[in-house]
Amino acid sequence: MTGVDHIGVTVPDLDQAHEFFVGVLGCEYMYRLGPYRDDGSWMSEHMAVDDRTVMRRLRPCSANRPPAGAERGPAVGVLPVAVGDAV
Repeated sequence: MTGVDHIGVTVPDLDQAHEFFVGVLGCEYMYRLGPYRDDGSWMSEHMAVDDRTVMRRLRPCSANRPPAGAERGPAVGVLPVAVGDAV
C-alpha cells in the first residue's frame, strides 16, 4: 500500500469527534458540508444505512501534517466525519 485517499467515519457526536480528530490527533479542520440526502439507493449502497438517512453535518479534516516531532511518512488525505440521522 502506498497511501490512503480518504477515510469516512460515522459518529454519534460530531462535536466530540471533531475535538478528537483536531485536538488530539492534530488534523486540520477544513470546512462544513450538509445536509446531504439522496433520493435513490446511494446511502444503503455506499454508507450501509437506510436510504432515508440524511447526513446533517459533515466536517472534513486533513491529516496531511505529521504530529510535532514525528517524521513525515505516507499521508492520509481527508478524514470526513459525518453524523447520520434516519428520517
